Amino acid sequence: MKVNAFKSKHLVVTPERLIFDKREVLFAEVTSVAYWMVNVKVNGVPTASQRFVELGDGQGKVKIPCLNAAVQSKASKQTTQSIFESIVHALGLYVEPRLCDEAIAQIRAQHPYSVKSVTVRPDGFAVGRALREEKVYPWSDLAGTAFREGSVHIFVHGAKKAVGTVPMQEPNAVLLPDILARLAQGQASEHQVR
Repeated sequence: MKVNAFKSKHLVVTPERLIFDKREVLFAEVTSVAYWMVNVKVNGVPTASQRFVELGDGQGKVKIPCLNAAVQSKASKQTTQSIFESIVHALGLYVEPRLCDEAIAQIRAQHPYSVKSVTVRPDGFAVGRALREEKVYPWSDLAGTAFREGSVHIFVHGAKKAVGTVPMQEPNAVLLPDILARLAQGQASEHQVR
């Protein structure tokens, strides 16, 4: 599937780049990606949903806010949601696969890859914990991942809850499910061949 180019007043996205206000980010130069949503409440009443996309490159970071306020019309909210989803889709096609491949190559070259409290290594992954030693898990322990409540949750066999969570606003947290799945699958394939 191909993402068509689209633009709004301050945003242009093509298969090669994103321009927000006057800042251009070439997808080939992106080193980190994050996207997340925050629900805003005033006196306990939901008033808005704020969605963000953040890209990092050699020049720094660009953060794109997509606001859905309670006072906006339904059509305006749908347009904002559509823009956010289109950006995320474009990143999924043109940026995330390359970043995942680069991370996996780094890990296979015996260089750990860390996102917040999770460190991915050739022999498995480790989850850091506040005031405690990090816990290391071999690939055979990985049961899966899930996006829940604004975080990536990592599950192992036999555990009743996630052993690690990384907020989606952390650079490259959205890559963890693919990186972990691909490396665990590769490890399982190696054991089947032996």
